[in-house]
Amino acid sequence: MHAEDVHEFVEMVRGYLLRFTQIDKGPFVAEAVQTRLAGTLLSAAQYSRALVHYGEPPPDKITFAMGTARVAALWQDRQFEADDLLIVTSGTEIDLVSQPGYGVATASFLPELVQETLDHFEWTRLARSPRSLVVGLEQSEAAMLRATFGAMFREAAMRPFNDQATRWARSTQKDLLHAPLECVGAPIPATRSVSNGERARVLKAALAAIHDQPEALIDLFSPWDKATRRVSLKQ
Repeated sequence: MHAEDVHEFVEMVRGYLLRFTQIDKGPFVAEAVQTRLAGTLLSAAQYSRALVHYGEPPPDKITFAMGTARVAALWQDRQFEADDLLIVTSGTEIDLVSQPGYGVATASFLPELVQETLDHFEWTRLARSPRSLVVGLEQSEAAMLRATFGAMFREAAMRPFNDQATRWARSTQKDLLHAPLECVGAPIPATRSVSNGERARVLKAALAAIHDQPEALIDLFSPWDKATRRVSLKQ
């Protein structure tokens, strides 16, 4: 998918309920890839402009997300670094502020598959965890996870839709799930958990202010590199 209009991009994305507010000047460009592995939704996107992302992740799924570019972001007003792994459950309110050139890859799994894998390895139950977790990874772990996601995307995109591909997808989604869970380890290590409540109310007030005083908001992000970039997932 390629879009040079925010509304056009939102209409093309499947599985997510998304909205964006652009908070710097310049043309909007977004590119994305989505594919499915049985019940797992794989998505990757990259954006040319600084944005506030809000909405909801795929319903009835547990989503793992990682940055694909060396660009930090804020998740629910906390640092979401390039080597962090974000885990969100269904019903979590998306609250992400990203810099120009930001990219993210996500894999959304059925909760039953996640729990089955956790039980198999006798790991901590995600059902007992907060709705949102940011887990700091070692640089080598983050690089391995990005490589795993990238390989799965490329292979899934090349396979035709047939019975053989369906069998491959069911097996592959389990292998893909093992990668982030192995990075997290057992039990889940120290993480930065975030709740929604007050953050959601503050976000809505901030978004209203953007439309009233856009220049004031832009000044807050002046340390960022705002050069226009045309981005490509093939990089």
